[in-house]
Amino acid sequence: MHELDRRHSEFLAGADLVIHDAQYTDKEYANHRGWGHSPMEYVSEIGQLAGVKRMAFSHHDPGRTDDALDQIVDSIRSDLKRKESPMHVFAAADGQVIELDVSSTSTPKIRRGKFSATPATAPAVKDSSVLIGVSDARLALVLMEAARVEGVRTTHVLDEASTVRMAKSARPGLILLEDQPAGIDGLSVCRSLRSEQDLHLKQVPIVMVAGRERTSEGMAAGVTQWLITPFSVQYARAQIQAWLWRSACRWVRAALPAEEEKRLAALRELSILDTKPEERFDRITRVAAAVGNVPIALVSLVDQDRQWFKSCHGLSVTETSRELSFCGHVVLNRAPVIVPDTLLDDRFADNPLVTGEPRVRFYAGFPIFYTDGSCLGTLCLIDTRPRQFPAATLQRFEDLAGLVQQELNSSPQKTAA
Repeated sequence: MHELDRRHSEFLAGADLVIHDAQYTDKEYANHRGWGHSPMEYVSEIGQLAGVKRMAFSHHDPGRTDDALDQIVDSIRSDLKRKESPMHVFAAADGQVIELDVSSTSTPKIRRGKFSATPATAPAVKDSSVLIGVSDARLALVLMEAARVEGVRTTHVLDEASTVRMAKSARPGLILLEDQPAGIDGLSVCRSLRSEQDLHLKQVPIVMVAGRERTSEGMAAGVTQWLITPFSVQYARAQIQAWLWRSACRWVRAALPAEEEKRLAALRELSILDTKPEERFDRITRVAAAVGNVPIALVSLVDQDRQWFKSCHGLSVTETSRELSFCGHVVLNRAPVIVPDTLLDDRFADNPLVTGEPRVRFYAGFPIFYTDGSCLGTLCLIDTRPRQFPAATLQRFEDLAGLVQQELNSSPQKTAA
């Protein structure tokens, strides 16, 4: 059993009732890996391991009929009977009521201090700042009170020029602007900030506070969302925390290496970028994928503003932008980068390659060096589920990266040059 499965089983241990996502069957799941839903057979097996008494399958596939769902549940019940498992399984239904009759002797005690009624301030919110560009004094006071969250700093300005100046210098995590041309013309300020070359000003959430929403004009100006008056302090506080949370992006682009010009010159000297696939590289990525039992293995070369794949096993694209690149971190560190679970890593959790296709959950990149010592790219392995590999397997990956390096440094293009 995988380590994460064991932890999941421990979390469910001894439950009287578990309501669990079970959208697919094992057969269907093969075409939906990484989608975030579970097959019923897996849910049943985890429940048995955990000693669960009753298991309710939920989140049914909307394309499945009631009869089809009943057939699947009957099949799982037959399997449980064959294994002599006491667990009862059923498909959850709208309006269904389950009554749990648990004797006082078997009810676990709740330990004091284990749970807190007051949630801690999220790390994404702490040490953030809010810029409030509002000329209406009463409205500004309400917003400042709403923004009083532990660790959040607020700055209030009364005119458009001060708003733009503070947005550029203070680099707030959230900007609140009134939509009041007689006071502060928020749409005009928003357009001005979005037109700046500063990437932060292009991406920072800008919320327009107004009596009504002007959707089309707001979209054109770059407004993130609207906060419509009147509103309570509690409502505004909840919204502000949500916007600040969203603005704390867990996606870090790798910095450029100190000798970037030398590295790019070495890459150009190889004359290998944008060349056709070659079996001498493809056989290495095939072996690497087989050794790790991962769906994707690549030979990635990090160019000035992109990463280009000399060999792609399990991936249809041949390049991505450098700012998306995991391999850029390997090039910067000149050492292997292993990410067991991207969703737990602040460098990658919000990376579009994690949140969207190919839904990277595991990454391992091993550096490839040129003869002059420049790090050109990686041999990397990718999976759509979290992974852990023993040291011996990681060493095999390094050995395969060494073979890629050997092939690159003896490439026909370089020899011809």
